[in-house]
Amino acid sequence: SQVLLNALKYKAGNNEYTLTGVAQEILIHTHNLPGDYDITQNEWTAKGDGFVFEVPAGSIKKLGSYQAKLLFTLTDAK
Repeated sequence: SQVLLNALKYKAGNNEYTLTGVAQEILIHTHNLPGDYDITQNEWTAKGDGFVFEVPAGSIKKLGSYQAKLLFTLTDAK
């Protein structure tokens, strides 16, 4: 397997955060209304924010299908 360093980023407005495996804040939201908060609709679809996968030219040696696992933690830190 091959690790593509700095390939996964998170876009939030005009900011882009490189995800390196170290815990970091990428989205802060306080939901004060009853019911669920749909992050896909409210943040990613409506605002165009979300995960970005950028692979530098020449870093992939073979065309084909690839897969990856993302692990993220939602924290209620105050």
